[in-house]
Amino acid sequence: MAYRSTIDLVSSNGTTYASADEFVTTHGPCGTANEAFVTDSSITLLEDGSGVRVVMTYEDEATATAHRASSENAYDSLANLTNTVVSNETV
Repeated sequence: MAYRSTIDLVSSNGTTYASADEFVTTHGPCGTANEAFVTDSSITLLEDGSGVRVVMTYEDEATATAHRASSENAYDSLANLTNTVVSNETV
C-alpha cells in the first residue's frame, strides 16, 4: 500500500515567501525531486506565507523510512526552518 508523509516547513527567523516557487528557490525541493524514493509529491505555500506544506507519496512505508534515513545529513538548505510532521499515513 502507498504511504504518504505530510510535513510543514516554516521559517524560524520570520521570513515570509510570496510563493512556493520562491521557497523552493531558497531551500531546494525538500526531497520531492528524489525519484528513487518518491512516487508523487507537492509543495504548497502556507496561508500566512511563513513556509510550505510538503506532501510526498511513497510505494510503501519502508520506502518512506529509507528516504528519511538517506536524507538525515542533507538538510543544510533547510537551516532556519522548523519541520513539523502533519501526518504519516497508509493510503
